[in-house]
Amino acid sequence: IMTWFAIGISALIVLGVIVVVAAGVTAVAGAVPVAALVILLGAGVVVAGIKGKQVVAASLLAAALAVALPMAIVSIADLGIEGSYGEVREAPVSAGDLPEDGYKLAAGGMEIDLRKYPFRAGETVEIPVTSGFGVTSIVVPDRVCVAGEFSGKAGLIDVRGTESSGVEIDRSIGRPGNNAPTLVLDAEFKLGALEIADGTEWRRHGGDPGNFGTFNYNDAQNRAVRERARAACEGGAAGGGKKAENGKAGGKTDGKAGNQSAGQGQGSGNGGSSG
Repeated sequence: IMTWFAIGISALIVLGVIVVVAAGVTAVAGAVPVAALVILLGAGVVVAGIKGKQVVAASLLAAALAVALPMAIVSIADLGIEGSYGEVREAPVSAGDLPEDGYKLAAGGMEIDLRKYPFRAGETVEIPVTSGFGVTSIVVPDRVCVAGEFSGKAGLIDVRGTESSGVEIDRSIGRPGNNAPTLVLDAEFKLGALEIADGTEWRRHGGDPGNFGTFNYNDAQNRAVRERARAACEGGAAGGGKKAENGKAGGKTDGKAGNQSAGQGQGSGNGGSSG
C-alpha cells in the first residue's frame, strides 16, 4: 500500500510540474512549442499502444493531457506575456526619459514614479503600461489629472481612491477637456494588481501597495484621495498646496491682497483666486 501511495504522490508531483512548465512556456513563447510537444506525446501513445505497452501508453497520455490543458487555458484566456522579469523602478524627470513603447513587465513588481516629471498646464502625457503577473504602481503629483483605459484579466485596480476588482476588469476615465495637466494611461495587466496613487497617498503608506484588499470606499483617507483627484481634473489641487490666506500688512488686513491658489500656492494681486 505504501509503495503504491508513494508512486501516486510522485506521479502527482511530476504532473504538477508539467502543468506549471507548460503554462509558463505557453505564456512566454506561445502555444506552438507546447502544441508540438503534445503531438510528440500523442505519437508516443500510439506507438506504445501498438507494441502492447499499456502502462507506457497510459503514462504518455497523462503527460499529454497535463501539457495540453494548461496550454489551452492560457491560450483561451489570452494570458501571454512579454517584457522583463523581476523588480522595475522608474522615475522619469523629462520627456526623453519616457520609453517610446511604454513600460512593460512580464512578471514581478513595477513602480513608475512621476512626481518629479515636469507636467505643465494644458499638457497631456500619454504612457502605455503593460504587465503580466504582479503588482504595478504608478505615482503622480497631486495636481495632475489621471485619465485613460485600465483593464485586467483578474485582480484589482485602484485609480486614486476608487477600486475595481474581479475578472475581466475594464475601466475608462475620460479626459478633463480643460487646462489641467493630464496623464493619459493605457494600462493593462493579466493577473495581479494595478495602483495609481497621488504623492500624498504614496507618502502616507510609505510606497506600500499593501493597502490593496483593505480598501473602504467611505474611509476618510480614500475620500480625501478622490477629492484631490476631482480637484486636479477641475484645474485645482485640493490638499496639494498651501491653504488660501489673506495678505496682511502691519497686522491689518489689506483688502487688495489676493488669496493664494490651493493648486499653485501663489497670490493673486487683485484679490481673485487663481485656478
